Amino acid sequence: MGMKKPDQWRELFRKNACDVLSEEKYRTVFPEEIDASGEYSEEENFTWTKEMIERLEKHASREDVKKILMRCAHQLPESRISILRAVFEWNGDIDDLHDFWQKDFIMNIERRFGKMPEEWRQKIIEQNWGEAGLKKGNLIIATKIPADLKGYFEAKSDIEKKASYCHCDRIREAIRSKIEIPSIYCYCGGGFYKTNWERILGRPVRIELLKSILKGDDVCQFAIHLPED
Repeated sequence: MGMKKPDQWRELFRKNACDVLSEEKYRTVFPEEIDASGEYSEEENFTWTKEMIERLEKHASREDVKKILMRCAHQLPESRISILRAVFEWNGDIDDLHDFWQKDFIMNIERRFGKMPEEWRQKIIEQNWGEAGLKKGNLIIATKIPADLKGYFEAKSDIEKKASYCHCDRIREAIRSKIEIPSIYCYCGGGFYKTNWERILGRPVRIELLKSILKGDDVCQFAIHLPED
């Protein structure tokens, strides 16, 4: 079964479910309390996640499931958000913000991975992978960049390509084990875009999952609906 370690996401998931659901629904989905100090293997993590998502989908509305998962997302540090917010507040122009964000993202990727093959760099730019996405009016089409660029581009199998693409440890292991997780889980990744944009704009945005490797797609892609005004 693999090495066991703490799983902070479980407690975050439970807390957000408690905040969103009625007490009756919460107790139906979580009949037993979670051991916040417990340690779990990756196999236990993805098996538990599959069970909990399926239970949520059975007892809660789709919108509540999405809301819970999006609250569990990783977030950009405030140091980066404050820079992006300042760019937007300078003249309130979304296009200027988007242009700056695209360039800043590429610079951060190159700092993180070092000099990468031109083929990789062009793919990232041409496919609009990353935080900024492709802007179409008040709509942003954001496609996740592979978590492991080297593993993704050099993968010898479709399974390893998808596992290298995904940013979530528990899903990477589920992919390798050929365990199917409901694709609504990817709204956890969608919450990354939601929180980033809302912290910058100070306004709510709506997120829609367009593609997911859990649905058999090659990428995970989201539509970010910005405020009309």
